[in-house]
Amino acid sequence: AVRRGRRVFTFARNGRLSHQGQLACATCHLEGTEDKLVWITDGPRQTMSLAGRVANTGPFNWLGSKGGLKENMQQTVTRMGGAGLTPQELSDLEAFMVDGLEAPVNPYPTMLDPVEVQEGQAIFEDKCSSCHTGDKYTDGQTWDVGTANEAELITRQELIAMGNDELPPPGQFNTPSLRDLWYTGP
Repeated sequence: AVRRGRRVFTFARNGRLSHQGQLACATCHLEGTEDKLVWITDGPRQTMSLAGRVANTGPFNWLGSKGGLKENMQQTVTRMGGAGLTPQELSDLEAFMVDGLEAPVNPYPTMLDPVEVQEGQAIFEDKCSSCHTGDKYTDGQTWDVGTANEAELITRQELIAMGNDELPPPGQFNTPSLRDLWYTGP
């Protein structure tokens, strides 16, 4: 299943995945990481890194609008103009994303200043750990973090007016997992 899922993830000639088979998941999620670009979908969104970060971290996507990984993959296929993956392709793709996309090994841990690590940990525990909690570093909730701009609010309101009732209120975003954050810049 993981091997077949890798094929779905990387093969761009699949019309069920994207319009006329022009894109694959790996087009933006390079080796399961990210392309470091911001795309305009339901607002400006940076490509999320997936490698080592999707197992049990739902809800998924920036808005937290999909509770399950398969649901989120189906939404992504629709957004990419695909005809829809088969149930087998969806299951295989999920297996690959959960079990086949391993996070890169962090080359930096021995290079960090222990004093700065302690200071950073104190800041994290004071300011961040209530939402970025547990071994997944996410609480699975959506929060208004005060970053929505005017254009984004208008776009979100238009989507809601067109019947997209799965969106959270404007300005709310999913708490992303901070697993392996070191390789997810900017």
